[in-house]
Amino acid sequence: MAMFGKLNTTYLHNEEGGKLNRGSFYFRPSKWTVAEMYEIMVDIAERSVLYYFSRYSEDHFRHSERSGSARSQSPGVALLAQ
Repeated sequence: MAMFGKLNTTYLHNEEGGKLNRGSFYFRPSKWTVAEMYEIMVDIAERSVLYYFSRYSEDHFRHSERSGSARSQSPGVALLAQ
C-alpha cells in the first residue's frame, strides 16, 4: 500500500512527471491521540481546499442561488460550498 513512500508524510499532489500518485499513510506502534490526528486531518483538508480553489477558482464551488444546486460536477466538492 505505502511501500514506495514514507509513512507519516502527507502527499496531496502528483510527483514531478506524474509519477506514482500515492496516498498519505499514518502508522506507528503507539496509538495516535485525537489531537494529533486532528492536526493532520485539518492540514490535509485546508491544503486540499486551497488547491482546488487555486485550480478552479473559489467561485466554481459557491452555491448557485438561481438553480438551488452547486455548480460543481463532483458531489463531494458540493460540500465545500456549504
